[in-house]
Amino acid sequence: MKIAVTVTRVIFVICLPVLLLTAVIAGEVNCSWLYTHGFEKYDVRQSLADNGLNLSNADMAGIARGFIRYFNSNQEYINLTVQQNNKTVNLLITKKLYTSKMLRSFSRSIMKCYWSLLAIA
Repeated sequence: MKIAVTVTRVIFVICLPVLLLTAVIAGEVNCSWLYTHGFEKYDVRQSLADNGLNLSNADMAGIARGFIRYFNSNQEYINLTVQQNNKTVNLLITKKLYTSKMLRSFSRSIMKCYWSLLAIA
């Protein structure tokens, strides 16, 4: 009995930091504020405007939601679109960008790890 209690404590001590880390990462992946803040920090709206695509705050928030939907879905590639002058404009067509696929795989692995550790704890 004493061995089982000790083993349980060791597993808990190991799992708790990993659980907290995965919870933070999962929270960041699903936080639209983080995306919109990044858009503002790196002047994404201005870069798009320089290329003839003027977007509103609502459009930028929609793009952030698009990233979140992608990371939480089973889509192989991301495809972000916005409406500009009654036309649908593709922002990203990532059949050529494999990093988004890799990032989605990483975020899904983190979420699986988080839920597994939560079940154990």
